[in-house]
Amino acid sequence: MRAILFSLLFTLSLNLYAETHLILVRHGETDWNQQQRLQGHADIPLNEAGEAQAQQFAEKVAVAYPDIQAIYSSDLQRAYMTAYVTAEKFHLPVHQKPNLRELDWGEWDGLSISDPRVQTQRNEEKQL
Repeated sequence: MRAILFSLLFTLSLNLYAETHLILVRHGETDWNQQQRLQGHADIPLNEAGEAQAQQFAEKVAVAYPDIQAIYSSDLQRAYMTAYVTAEKFHLPVHQKPNLRELDWGEWDGLSISDPRVQTQRNEEKQL
């Protein structure tokens, strides 16, 4: 069985008698990626480049792995739309799972990684 997860975190159960391949894919680009902002749980859509990346990935994976049987995504639109383009190629549904979301930055969602609050935290973590 081949499955694709469009997220960073996942849980996987393996059947010891079946071969399972897991393909991990990060969502396509968003404007916040370009602006180097923390996205977390903010529901930011793909930008034009991200839509093109999703399409390119779908075309390549359809050739390289023609036996995909399941596609999973977080419920955030950037991950879902990346997954959906591939799912269409395989005539599969996208299983949306909120627990596949990336890290929740809370009040830091939307901050630039160069923001002093983010830099202070990163520097403190380096000292540990």
